[in-house]
Amino acid sequence: MPTVSRVWIEEGCIPCYACAATAPAVFAVTSDDTVILAEVREDGNTSRNDVERSRLNAVGLEYEAAIQDAAFGCPVEVIHFDST
Repeated sequence: MPTVSRVWIEEGCIPCYACAATAPAVFAVTSDDTVILAEVREDGNTSRNDVERSRLNAVGLEYEAAIQDAAFGCPVEVIHFDST
């Protein structure tokens, strides 16, 4: 069965808090953007991960279902993920 291996947020986010409410361990809303938290990424950075495309670490992999729910629930469809 495929596993979510990485998640990123493209330009156009409207910081609506939907993803952060769905997966607060993965997503955080800042004053002007939404980011993927360092705690769930292999590279340990906090950003939209749209440039780096860092893979999820072991902690991040635990939130696969929540990441998928957040992506499918994004009102502007800017959250994307890869599956392996």
